[in-house]
Amino acid sequence: MTHLRTLRCLLPLALVLTGLALPADSLWAEDGDTYQFVFRAHGNSDWVGMRYRADSGETWRAVKGRWVKVEEKGAAPEPGTYRVQLLAQKDLNSWWAFRYDVHTGRTWRLSGGNWIDMPTDTP
Repeated sequence: MTHLRTLRCLLPLALVLTGLALPADSLWAEDGDTYQFVFRAHGNSDWVGMRYRADSGETWRAVKGRWVKVEEKGAAPEPGTYRVQLLAQKDLNSWWAFRYDVHTGRTWRLSGGNWIDMPTDTP
């Protein structure tokens, strides 16, 4: 589990240092809050925002001034402790979202407006 935590911390840093992503999400919440908010600037003047329940992983995306639910592609996640991270490219209109359970490491990526489970290869 320690390796997973190290990787989770180093991956965003590597993307920032290589210039592939902007430095940090703007997080509007405190640990322990049920709802968490994360925002990221991207492109020249745009932004993306997400609201999520830290205990269930249920997520909404800011779209034209309202919250739109992000659907699950597959089964909804089990209750846990979730985080959402946003990555964005400088000077381009591209961004990516990832959701993960901090205790199990289970991870999802946002694709086509849905959370897609990212399976872990086992040797």
